Amino acid sequence: MLTFGSMALVVILSVFNGFSEQLRNVHTSFDPEIMIVPASGKTFPVTPDLITKIETINGVSVVTEVLEDDVYVTYKGNQRIARFKGVTENYTRQNALDSVLIEGNTQLNSWIVDSENSHRDNYQSDSIEVDFAIVGVGLQYELGIATLDKFNSLQLFYPKRDKIMASTNSLTRINVQPGGVFQIERQYDDHYLFIPIKIAELLTNNSGNRSSLEIKTSPDFKLEDVAENLKTSLGSTFSILTSDEQHASLYRAIKIEKLVAYLVFVIVLLIACLNLYIAVSMMVVSKKQDIAILYAMGTPKKTIRQIFFIESALIALLGTCLGLFIGWGIGFLQGNYEIVPLGIDSAIINAFPIDMHLSDFILTGITTLVAAILISIRPILKAASVDVKNQL
Repeated sequence: MLTFGSMALVVILSVFNGFSEQLRNVHTSFDPEIMIVPASGKTFPVTPDLITKIETINGVSVVTEVLEDDVYVTYKGNQRIARFKGVTENYTRQNALDSVLIEGNTQLNSWIVDSENSHRDNYQSDSIEVDFAIVGVGLQYELGIATLDKFNSLQLFYPKRDKIMASTNSLTRINVQPGGVFQIERQYDDHYLFIPIKIAELLTNNSGNRSSLEIKTSPDFKLEDVAENLKTSLGSTFSILTSDEQHASLYRAIKIEKLVAYLVFVIVLLIACLNLYIAVSMMVVSKKQDIAILYAMGTPKKTIRQIFFIESALIALLGTCLGLFIGWGIGFLQGNYEIVPLGIDSAIINAFPIDMHLSDFILTGITTLVAAILISIRPILKAASVDVKNQL
C-alpha cells in the first residue's frame, strides 16, 4: 500500500505540472514574455524616446507596439463581435504564431501590382498596398472566411468618438483581406484577429496611443531580471507583467488544486500506512519472547525501540523507493507514448500531460516516510513494554 500511495502521489503531482506546462506552451504562442500596460486607463502615448529607452535596457530583444480593442466584424453577410490586435511589423519575432498557422501566412501587408493600370516600367506607381488580417480558426468558421477568396474582404466597424450612435456616420469602417488562420486555444481562436497597427489607429482614431508594449527577452538574461529592470526604469506609471503574471489567477488556481490533491493523497498515504502499523504490531506480538530474553540479558528499552524503529523504517523506505520508481516509469511511458488518453475530442492535447520534477519526488518520499514513521510509533513503544515474567 505504501508503494501504491507514493506512486499515485508522484504521478498526480506530475500531471498537474504537465497541465501547467501545457498552458504555458499555449500562451507562449500568443502572449509575450513581458507585457507593459498602463497602470491606469486603457491606452497610453508611445513616443520614439520611450521605445528607445526600453530597447536600451539589458535583456530586451524585441519591442512590439500593440493596440487592442473590440470590433464589429462582417464577412459576406455574416457578423459578430471580435477582438482585434493591431501590431507592428516585428510581431512575428515576438511569439510563435507562425507555428500555429493552419492557413495562409503571417504577412499583414504587401504591395500588389494593379495589372489593369500598370505599365512595364512603372510598377511602383501602380501598386496597391493591401492590408491583411490573421484570424482565429473559430472566427473563420463562424464567419465563413475563405483566405483564398480575393473578392471578399473583412469589414471592421468601430464607433467614432463624440458621435451619436444613431447617426449613419457614427461608425468607422475599414476593409482588410483575410490572409491567414491560426489555431491555438478556443479563448483565442474564437475571438482574436491580428491587423497592422496603422489599421488599428485608423479604426480607433487613436494615433500614437497603445494599449500595451510586448517585450521579447534575450536568451542570455533571466525573465525576472529583465522585468525588474523595466520596473525600475519605467516607474509606477506602468505595470510590468511577466508571462505567468498575465494569467496569475489561472496558475494560482492550478497551484491550489495541486495542493488540495496533495493533501487528499496524504490522507490516502496515512490509510495505506495502516498496513505498516499492523505489520509492526504483528512483529512485536511474534517477538515478545525474544524481547523478554533481550531484557533478561540487560538490553535497555531504548535499544529495543531502536531495533523495531529501524525495521519499520526499512520497510517504509523500500516501499517508498519502489513506489517512486514505478511512478517514474508510468510518467516516462505516459510522456513518450501517451498510454492514457484525455478522452476529449476538442482538446488541444490527446493524452494527459506529464512533467516530472525532482522536487515532487523528494516531497513524496519525505511525506511517505514521515507518515509511515509517525504511524509506527505506537507499536514500537508497545514493544518496549513487554512483561518479562509472563514471557519467560
